[in-house]
Amino acid sequence: MGAERLATLPGMVPGRYDRPQGCLLSPRCPYVRDNCRTERPGLDPKAHSLARCFYPLNQEVA
Repeated sequence: MGAERLATLPGMVPGRYDRPQGCLLSPRCPYVRDNCRTERPGLDPKAHSLARCFYPLNQEVA
């Protein structure tokens, strides 16, 4: 199986004292939604991995 490069997010990682209110990646995420900016997602197990995201792999939540 060939190795794939991980996607990177543009911008700077927030420091310890300048973290956003919601998701820590919300300022840099290309899939950010309004709730991502105000709420911090819980840790959600998805198919043999863990995601702290409301929309892992850009999947809509019904």
